[in-house]
Order: sequence, then C-alpha cells, then structure tokens
Amino acid sequence: MLGPEQTPDRHQWLITATTPDGRFAYLGFTGVWFPRHREREHNQTRPILITDRPVYRPKQSVQFKFWVRHAKYDREDTSDFANRAFTVRINNPKGEKVFEKAYKADEYGGIDGEFALPKDATLGMYYIRLVGIGGGGTAGSKGDSAGPLGTGTRTACLQKGQRTSAPAWPSGA
Repeated sequence: MLGPEQTPDRHQWLITATTPDGRFAYLGFTGVWFPRHREREHNQTRPILITDRPVYRPKQSVQFKFWVRHAKYDREDTSDFANRAFTVRINNPKGEKVFEKAYKADEYGGIDGEFALPKDATLGMYYIRLVGIGGGGTAGSKGDSAGPLGTGTRTACLQKGQRTSAPAWPSGA
C-alpha cells in the first residue's frame, strides 16, 4: 500500500482482485483516505452535560450534571479536574443571566446541581454553561461550554418548521 506522499490527491481508484481459478471482484471508483492526526483536537478539554429531562415547565426543577475531562483515550480513569472549583451559569432565551453558582467537582470531575424554574419563566431555550471551559457545548461563547434547556410546551421547543402530533406531556402530567 502506498502512503499519502506517493498517492495523488483527488484521484478515483478502481480496485480489482482475481483468484487463481478465475473468480473476479472489484471495488469501483473510490478514493483513498489517509487520516490526518490532529493532536490539537485530542488535547482539548471536553465538558459533557446531561439533564434529567429534555423539556421543562415553569416551576419545575432542572437537575444537571457536568463531567469535565481531557479528550484523550490513553489516560487512566482519573480526572485532572477533580476537586476543582467551577461556575455554572444559566441564561434565559433573552440572554439574561438567571442562575450562577460556584461548585466543587467530585473525584471524577463531575459537577451536579439543581435550578428551579420560576412560575413566570420565559418560554424557550435556556443555556447552561460551565464558565471558562471550552470545547464541548453547542451554543457557548469562546471559553464556555453550553447546552440548551427547553421550557414550555413540547411544540414550542421544536425546531422551526417541525411538526408533531404527539401531546406535549402525557395525560395527568
């Protein structure tokens, strides 16, 4: 097999194989892919966020947990972020800060907490951020990690143009 230095870019290859008794097989017109090792991508700090449910109503409590680790798979099952202090910030859909609290990570780099939505909570997507840790979330500014928290009815939290025929909550909820 040739390496990336000997193989021209953007060429298509027709690969054939023939057995001694005349059987023929081919893999038609495909490119050759050589992985480029991106050490920078594998050395990032990655926070992972989970919440106890995907959608919340006003007056419900949001339970969340972050884990902070380096994105390396050759490391032991320990965290460089164990027992460190972190700040969790939650912004409402208008971008206003509605919650901010300091937490101390556990021995695995985990931070868990709870936030009670007020009775008059603004409906829409709230964003929960682990301040100062970059690289993991969906809508955080540089240096933050973030994840969305949906409030209101299920249909209010769907992406624009999506439809659902299912009820927002099971009966009796």
